[in-house]
Amino acid sequence: MIELEGCNPAKKSKLYSYLQQVNYNLIFLNEEISNLAEKYINSAIIPQKYRSDALHIAVATVANCDFLVSWNFKHIVRAKTILGVNGINKLAGYKEIQIVSPNMLVDEE
Repeated sequence: MIELEGCNPAKKSKLYSYLQQVNYNLIFLNEEISNLAEKYINSAIIPQKYRSDALHIAVATVANCDFLVSWNFKHIVRAKTILGVNGINKLAGYKEIQIVSPNMLVDEE
């Protein structure tokens, strides 16, 4: 189960409920995904040693996801990454992807 540290119990419950409603697809790494991840790395958007983060974003992009939800504020959910990724995506012919934290999926009361 996903661990949601720092999340109040009511919000945590809403997040779990939301995640149970999502239709998930199995996505296999391929050359298109690897090439896009390399563009993120070569453009200094994601450091080479965090290639798995670049692949995570590339998988979501190539799979045409609307959102990528992550707690990774160091390399994924941050302005530099979001702007850089969407710039690369646009140049490569992909749509923009919304990169957000799980907290953004739940309405504030």
